[in-house]
Amino acid sequence: DKAAADSLVELLAVQGGVQVVGTAHSETAAADWLLQRSEPSDLLITDLMLLPGGSGFGIISHARNLGTFRHIAVFSNFVTPAVAQRCKSLGADAAFFMSELEGLLDYVRSLRDTKQAQA
Repeated sequence: DKAAADSLVELLAVQGGVQVVGTAHSETAAADWLLQRSEPSDLLITDLMLLPGGSGFGIISHARNLGTFRHIAVFSNFVTPAVAQRCKSLGADAAFFMSELEGLLDYVRSLRDTKQAQA
């Protein structure tokens, strides 16, 4: 959902203190965008339901294989314990149900704070 993604981008910038470098709304568009990335980035966040067609499972695998993201998180309405385990087996570091927005923001902030402490 483009409106939800746009809201999340704004929320991540304002409350997470991060710079969003790109968005995609389908698995194909995300895969194309990933292939064009030459610079490593800190975090990729994906939903599991990417319309039209595709899924976040493919994006997790693709991003992990390319090695362009240090961390991968899932943020979806479809996260169950079994789904979270599958996401982690594909290479995701964390998985959050969409009602766990504060948990996602805390995760983003902790990554940001760790990066700043290492700099």
